[in-house]
Amino acid sequence: MHSAVLRKTPLRSGKALRGMRIRPGLRLEPTIAQLDILWREAVRTRDHWTCRRCGSQGKTRPVQAAHIFSRAKKVVRWNLVNGLALCAGCHQSFAHRSPTEFRDWVRFQVLGTDVYDRLSLLAHSRPTRVDRTETMLRLKMELAELHEQTELHEQTGGRGSWARAWAGYFWAKGSPGAKR
Repeated sequence: MHSAVLRKTPLRSGKALRGMRIRPGLRLEPTIAQLDILWREAVRTRDHWTCRRCGSQGKTRPVQAAHIFSRAKKVVRWNLVNGLALCAGCHQSFAHRSPTEFRDWVRFQVLGTDVYDRLSLLAHSRPTRVDRTETMLRLKMELAELHEQTELHEQTGGRGSWARAWAGYFWAKGSPGAKR
C-alpha cells in the first residue's frame, strides 16, 4: 500500500512538492524558510504584534521578529524564547547597532538572568541535528496555542491569564526538534 501511495504522489511524476526537500528514503522535510515563517508568526503573535522596546504596533514601522542569539545557532533558531517582537527601527538601531546594550536589556529587563543564562548555555552548547519535521509540528502547535490565548485575552478584556511563562514548558521538554 505504501508504494501505491508513492506512485500517486507528484514526486513520482517528476514534480516536486512546493517548499519541501527530499531526504534519503523519500522522506519530506520542511525547508528552513518555512520554519522561519512559522517562528516569526509565533513570536509576533505571542508579543501581540507590539514592539517589546518602544511599544509601537506597526502603524509607522513594521513589527519584526528578532533573534536574541543568532540564527546560526541552530539549536535555538526556532525556539520562541529566543525571539522578541521589535519594530524595524528598534531592531536595526538597537539590536544590531548596539548588541551589548541589547543583550543586557534582554537579560535584565525582558527574560531575566536565569532564563537568559539557560538560553545562552543552550545556544552555545555542542550543536545537535535539528529535526525540522518535529520542529514544524511543534511550532504549529505553539502557534495554535498562542492564537487561543490571544482570543481568550481579547474576550476577557486583558484580564485573563495571558502571560505564559517565557520558558515554562520549554525547559521541561528541551529544545524543539533537537535530537539527543
